[in-house]
Amino acid sequence: LNGEISQLVGSDYKTVALANRAKAELGDASRSMLTTLIMTGEEQIKKELDNVASLMAAHEKTMAELKPLLTDEASQEQLKAVEEARAKFMTGQAAFVKTVASGDTQGAPLKYQFSVRAAQGKYMAALDKLVETRNAAMEAAGQKSNRVAGKTALLLLALAAAAIAASVLTGLLITRGIVVPLRGAV
Repeated sequence: LNGEISQLVGSDYKTVALANRAKAELGDASRSMLTTLIMTGEEQIKKELDNVASLMAAHEKTMAELKPLLTDEASQEQLKAVEEARAKFMTGQAAFVKTVASGDTQGAPLKYQFSVRAAQGKYMAALDKLVETRNAAMEAAGQKSNRVAGKTALLLLALAAAAIAASVLTGLLITRGIVVPLRGAV
């Protein structure tokens, strides 16, 4: 039971929280990239691209925290899928930022739609699968803990009943040990 709770608190919960944070950062960065497409002023666009860079730096930090938590074989497979999708997204994102920064207003929407958005969908799907798997593991651990707690309660009831029965039997034997000699004396 302690091992299950330690796994839940120490790894699974933190993994889910970090993966969800990574998804939020990714979504925010994508919205900021999309926002640059409707802006006209260079200063506004630069500010928004700085926001994208800041969000992606936070995303990198989140992913760096997430990786060490994924130690088992199944998690490593999922991490591999996340990393592959991430690499494609990062390539598309970098190309988009370069296109926007260069002032190419014609090419930027196409880069966003066909490079960034498609890669982002796959990246988000890989993170979603990781979250789904960890949620399922936490649910299974919770159910297992409930079963163990139920068995423990049943064991405690059985031990309590045995203790009561032993107490009653001991009381009867002690009483008999006192009463029988007294009857013989009277």
